Amino acid sequence: MTDVQRKWLKQLTADQMDWTTFERTAELKQLESRLQLDSVLNYVHSSGCRRQKLLTYFDEGELAKSSAFYCCDNCGLPQKVIASEPFKATNRVDIEKNWKIILKMLFFNDF
Repeated sequence: MTDVQRKWLKQLTADQMDWTTFERTAELKQLESRLQLDSVLNYVHSSGCRRQKLLTYFDEGELAKSSAFYCCDNCGLPQKVIASEPFKATNRVDIEKNWKIILKMLFFNDF
């Protein structure tokens, strides 16, 4: 039995849930997971501004037009910037060490 199966069995017995309610709950969880995956895939495959999509998701409003230039890979951020060393940070230490360089490259078009 997998960990997930154990979790569901524990919930079924602990809540004294009938089988129909359990099935409905499992189906809803599965649907929710599919919708979340679809949302991520839509973001990955979108051709619109990725920063604007994130701002909208977090209810942060509209992106200022002056900020849209070189905003993301879909808005013309050059591949050489994306492939540059600061963006290749693979762990938290690298990110913390290079965050100033990354911000400078993104916001001051220093590339």
